[in-house]
Amino acid sequence: MVALVGVNGAGKTTTMELLIGHRRPAGGTIRVLGRDPYAERRRLATEVGVVPQDSGLAPDLTVTETLRLWLRLHRRPVATELLGAVDLEHRAGMRVRQLSGGERRRLDLAVALCGRPRLLLLDEPTSGLDPDSRARTWKLLREHRDAGTSVLVSTHYPEEAEGLADRIVVMDGGMLR
Repeated sequence: MVALVGVNGAGKTTTMELLIGHRRPAGGTIRVLGRDPYAERRRLATEVGVVPQDSGLAPDLTVTETLRLWLRLHRRPVATELLGAVDLEHRAGMRVRQLSGGERRRLDLAVALCGRPRLLLLDEPTSGLDPDSRARTWKLLREHRDAGTSVLVSTHYPEEAEGLADRIVVMDGGMLR
């Protein structure tokens, strides 16, 4: 688990967008799991779970419908354990638009885990979460790391990163320090 730490505007989200394939690099070469993320975005989608900075989930679907849709895309059966892992069982029938910001972040994480990814790219996954939810999220990420999933997480919380990540990379002005 690697934590990418930096202030607002340091370049963390841009780096994540490059790794996800949402942006073409201005120069140089990027490889994610041996592939060019911009050119092979669709192929990588089955191996990379993503929590973007801003949620893009359909607001009119329920929590369960959202997970079923993503699980179907990954050709996986319904996995109710995902709701429990992110503490959303009690919100299963609620529409995404009715969730709090923290609940939406937790649903984003559940969606990222749907495909049993080899790599998780998480852009500030604990933003907007209360301390208990942040701790639970980090615990879940450590479990996936321990099971063999590589994790890159950007965060504004260096104290969290220090206690939980295996390695910390500081980003400042678009440069890694």
